[in-house]
Amino acid sequence: MRFLTKDQNLADETTVYWFDVDGEEFGVSDCNGEKTVVDCDGCPVNLGDAKNAHIKYLHENVTDEMIAA
Repeated sequence: MRFLTKDQNLADETTVYWFDVDGEEFGVSDCNGEKTVVDCDGCPVNLGDAKNAHIKYLHENVTDEMIAA
């Protein structure tokens, strides 16, 4: 897993932190402290699905340094 970049949308107060996970791009969308894992199109990922077990805790990889940058 490798951090790529972050996108900020000031209008809706959302920041997405993008990661490369085994060649696939996933993001952690943070809106006022509520974090959601999203796919490359920005759609929420069903973390209850067994095929997504490898990204279930992706939100834990967002560091204070990423947030501050």
